[in-house]
Parts: sequence; structure tokens; C-alpha cells
Amino acid sequence: MGTPAFLYFIVASQGLPVVAVLAVGGRRPSIPHRRLAILCCVFLISDLLMRAAALLTGNNHWVSWFMQPCEVALTLWLLSWWQPHERLRRLYLRGMSAFVLASGVVLLVTNPWVTFDRWVNSAQALVALAASLHTAVHRSLLSREMLTDQGWFWICSGLALFWMTIIPISPFVDALLPTHVGLVRDIIIARACLIPAAFCLMTWGVMCKRRSPELPGLSSVRA
Repeated sequence: MGTPAFLYFIVASQGLPVVAVLAVGGRRPSIPHRRLAILCCVFLISDLLMRAAALLTGNNHWVSWFMQPCEVALTLWLLSWWQPHERLRRLYLRGMSAFVLASGVVLLVTNPWVTFDRWVNSAQALVALAASLHTAVHRSLLSREMLTDQGWFWICSGLALFWMTIIPISPFVDALLPTHVGLVRDIIIARACLIPAAFCLMTWGVMCKRRSPELPGLSSVRA
């Protein structure tokens, strides 16, 4: 009886940043908060679609083929706002389009029933993780303010934690499932426990006191 409640909690946690954005910004949230809310809505829709597909067809793997590229692209879209230079912002936005195109090509030229769980899933998550860490580290090196007061720091940390949990899951499951069913179950449960933590970090990033950093030599740095 406890397991369904826990699963519902995991799904619901993905809506916490959206609630925070509405509470802080009302009908006119800031641009990064609006982008974060859209991203979290897509996360939530993706999870609901996967659960609905599992109930209706018994197989929900195909949902990730289409939804995960959208999630990664929207992650890049959000992170582009916090790039300290226009060149980097353009690079992230172009990378967003290139990523969607590349994902479509991979889906067409490979057999996703075999390749997606084996390496495509992890490779896509790695792109989002690298972008989240790059943004967090780069902004941290340039910032002269207390990092724990910066919303972008917590949001990037939450995104990094979320995408980090995806990267090892498929390879571990593929390698261990035939002989270590119990260990695979433990890995999946551990990953599930980290998901609410990731979205709580993003929620705190919206709710915490934020300051606009003054960075020498940079113009139009975005808070």
C-alpha cells in the first residue's frame, strides 16, 4: 500500500517548482522562472504519459524516445538565460536545435528498442548534465556574491542532480538485470528517492533570496 503513495509523491514533486514560480511571480514570473515552470510541466507530462502507457499497453519505453529530447532541449533553453556572454547564449540556443535534430536522426537510423536504453538515453542525459554543470561552475567562478543566495545556483544544482541520476541507470540495468534482480531494484529505488531532492533544490532556487551579481567586464549578466 505504501509503494503507490511513494510513486505519487515522486510524480507530484516535479510540480513543486511550478507552484513556487506561481507563488513568487504570480501571473508575471521572470523569464528564467517561466522557462523552469515549462520544463517542469514537461517533466510531469512525460512521467504521466509513461505511467498511462504502461497501464494501457504494458510498455512505456517509447515515450522516452520523444519526450526526453524535448526535456534536454528545454533544459538547454533554460540554461541559455544564465550564460554571462551573448556568444554562449547563442551557442546554447543553437545547441538546443542541433540536439533535437540529432536525436531525430538517431531515432530514424537506429533501432530504438535496442539502442535507446543501451546508450542513447544516457548520452542525451549526459548533454543536459554537462550543460547544467558548465552553467553552475562558470557562473560561480564569475560571481562575487554568496552562491547560496543565487537562485540559478540551486536550480542548476537540482538539474544536475536530476540528469546525473539518469545516466547510469540504463547501463546498470542492462548489465545486471539477468543475474542481480534485487540489486537492480535497489538502484531504481535509490534513483527514485533522489528525484524529489532534485526538484526541491529547484524549488528553493525559486523561493530563496536572489541577488543580481555585479561581474566585472560583463554586460547584461542575467540573474
